[in-house]
Amino acid sequence: MTTRTFTPAFPGSMDSVKNSCLLAVDLERLPAIPAVLLELIEACSQADTSLKQLADIVSQDVVLSAKVLAAANSPLYRQWGEVAGLERQLSVLGVETLKSIAITSAVQQFFSRLGEQHEAYLDGYWYRSLKVAQIARELAILLQHHSEEEAYLAGLLHGLGELALFQLSPDDYVEIAAKPRGLQREEQQRRFAVIGEEVGFHLIDRWHLRSFLADAVRYQDESSEALLDAPQLVKIVHLAQRLAQPDAYDLDQTILAAEQLSGIDPSHIESLVLRVDGRLQQLAGSLELMPLEAGAVREEQALQVKLTTRLELARHVRDFALLSASRQQMAEAASWHAIVNELQYNLGVLFGLKQSMVLRYNPDQERLEGDVGGRVGNKPMDALHLSLEAGKSLAADALLEQRVLHSFDDNPARSHAVVNRQLCHLLGDEGVVCIPLFVGQAMLGVVVAGISRKRLKQLDFQQDFMEVFAQMAAASILRQQRWQEAEELHLNELRIKVQNHARTLLHEANTPLGVINNSLQRVDSKLGSGHAVQAELATIKNELERLGTVLQRMRDPVEEIIDGDGLVDLNRLVENQLAVFKASFCAGDKIKCVKDLDDRLPAIHSHHGRLKQVLANLMKNASEALEEGGTIKLETRDGVNLNGEEFIEISVSDDGPGIPRAVMDELFLPVKSEKKGNHSGTGLAIVKNLVDELEGTISCYSREQEGTRFGILLPRRLVDEPA
Repeated sequence: MTTRTFTPAFPGSMDSVKNSCLLAVDLERLPAIPAVLLELIEACSQADTSLKQLADIVSQDVVLSAKVLAAANSPLYRQWGEVAGLERQLSVLGVETLKSIAITSAVQQFFSRLGEQHEAYLDGYWYRSLKVAQIARELAILLQHHSEEEAYLAGLLHGLGELALFQLSPDDYVEIAAKPRGLQREEQQRRFAVIGEEVGFHLIDRWHLRSFLADAVRYQDESSEALLDAPQLVKIVHLAQRLAQPDAYDLDQTILAAEQLSGIDPSHIESLVLRVDGRLQQLAGSLELMPLEAGAVREEQALQVKLTTRLELARHVRDFALLSASRQQMAEAASWHAIVNELQYNLGVLFGLKQSMVLRYNPDQERLEGDVGGRVGNKPMDALHLSLEAGKSLAADALLEQRVLHSFDDNPARSHAVVNRQLCHLLGDEGVVCIPLFVGQAMLGVVVAGISRKRLKQLDFQQDFMEVFAQMAAASILRQQRWQEAEELHLNELRIKVQNHARTLLHEANTPLGVINNSLQRVDSKLGSGHAVQAELATIKNELERLGTVLQRMRDPVEEIIDGDGLVDLNRLVENQLAVFKASFCAGDKIKCVKDLDDRLPAIHSHHGRLKQVLANLMKNASEALEEGGTIKLETRDGVNLNGEEFIEISVSDDGPGIPRAVMDELFLPVKSEKKGNHSGTGLAIVKNLVDELEGTISCYSREQEGTRFGILLPRRLVDEPA
C-alpha cells in the first residue's frame, strides 16, 4: 500500500513550512472511529432517533464532534458561537446535514485505506482521546465548572492537531508517536515546523466559539506554574491529558498540580481515574478499539469485528451512491405515474423485487387504492380498495405502523387474511412485502412487492436501506403532490380570469345580435310569407343562431385551452358537472338529477374539455325539454364491447315528452328544435362533432311521452396504451 509523506508546498524557511502545513490540514479528511460512523449512519436512517441519541453517538468520536461544531458555527447557520453541547449544535444542523457528514466521512475512509500499523496507532489515539474527555468531565463536575459538556468536548478535541499531522503523513507520524512524550513535540517541530497543539488551535479557532476551548487545546502541555491564572477550562484539559497518560507524566506531580491549580483534594484523583478506566474498558469494547495490552486471541477476534464493520461501511457507501442516482431520477419525474415507474424500476435494481404495485392512500375515503389505469400482468389495479383499518390487510398495517411488513411473519391474522393471499396471487409470488410510504405524519401509500422466503432472507441485511429508499421515494411523491396542488390553484385562477373576460365579451356581443334578430323579424312580418326573399332571410336567421351558439361556447373556453388530452376520471367529471348543473338549472328542486356510476370505471385517455362540453350540452338540452318535476339521469358503464373493441359508456336520459319522429330524422343536423325556450338545435350538432373528435360514437333512443336517452361510447384507452 502506498502511504503519503508530507511535502511542504513552500519549501524554504521554517515559517513557510509551517504555513504550508497549516494550509494542508483538512478536517474533512481526518479518520473517525469506524464503529461510531456505522452506528451514526444507521441511527440517522431511523425516523424515531432523537437528537439526544445522535449527540451521544457523535460524542464518542473526535472528528465527528469537530465536524459538527465546525458546521454548526459556520456562517451558513444562525448560531451564537456557544459550546452549549452537541445536542444543541445538532438542532441547528438538522438530521439530514448530520447524515451527510457521516456519509461523507465514510466515503473518505473507504477510499483512504490505512495499514495495520496506522490502525494500531489510531486505536490508541481514539482510546486516549475518550479517556481525556471522560476525565475532563469528571474534573468539571468536581470543580463545578459551568458546563461539563464543554469540558468533555475540550478533552475529546485535545489531540485534534495530532490527528491532523497524522493525516498529512501517516508513516512519519507513527514513528513520532512511538517516541517518548517529551520527544514527540521536538519531532513534530522538526518534521512539520509546527506542533500538534498549534494545529488544533488553528482548526478550532476558525469556528469563532465564545469559549476558551481553542486555548485549552493550545496550552494543554504548558507547565502547571504557567497556568496558575489561566481560565478554568484550560486548567481542566491540562490536568485531564496528564492524568490520562500516567506513563508520560509523573502521577505524583500531576496530583500536586491539581491541588495547586484547582484546589482538588488528592484523595479524589485516584478514585476519579479508576471510575473512568472502568467505563472506558467497556466503551472500548463496543467501539472495537484494541488496547495495547490485549492478548493475541482477543486481538484476532477484534480484527474480525473490525473487518465486519468496514464491510458494513462499504455497503453503506455503495447504498448511498445508488440512492443518490435513484433520488435524481425521481426528482426529475414530472408526475405520479412517472415517480411510480421509477420507484418500481429501482425496486428491481436495488432489491431484486421485480413484481410490485403501488397502492395510493386516499384520505377522503380513508383507504388504499390501486393505481387508476394501472395493471399487474393482465389484471387491472383500479379495482383494489383496501380500508385503512388495523388488522384488515398487511398493506394497511404497514402504513399504520410505519414499518416494513411481510406475509411470512408469525401473525396468523395477517398471514391468513384473504386480501393478503389475493395480493400474493396477483403478484405471482410465494408472499408479499409491504413497504410504507410516508413523510412525518403524511401518509402517501404502500409499495406491495412479490417475494419468496429465500429472497426475504437475503434482504434481511438490507432492511434499513429499503426504509431509507422508501423515505426518499415518499419525499419525491409528496413534493410532486404539492407542486401539482400549486399548479391546479394557478390554473383555477387563470380559468376564472378568462371566464370572466369571456362573459364580458359575450354580454357585449349579445346586444347587436339582438338588434339584428329583432330587425329581421320586423322585415319578415312586413314582407309576408310569400315573398321571394324569405329563403334568404331564413338562411340569415340560421347563421345568426349558429353564431349565437358559438358565442355561448365562450362561457367556458378555458377547458379547450387548458383541459386538453390526458388522463380523465369520468366519474369525477360527471360528479363535477352534476354539481355545477344543479346550482345553475335545478334551483328549488324543479328538476331532479340522479346518477348511477360504475365504480369500477378506470381513468381513460381523452380530452377533458370536450367531454365536459358534451355533458353540459346534453344536460342543458334535457332540462329544456322537461316540465317541473322531471328527472335527468346520468350513468357510466364499463365493459362495453362493440365489434371486438372495448368502450366505456356515458349516458344522459330524461323522462320528458320525447323527440318527434320528424326531428329524430335530422337530429344531429343544425336545424330548429321542438324544445321550448331559447335552445337551438345546433347544440346537438356541436355535440356530434365533439364526440367525433373524441373518436367516439353517439346514439339516441326516444319515444314520445316516455323520454329520451343519449348514449356515448368512448374508446377504453388506458394510461399505458398508445393512442
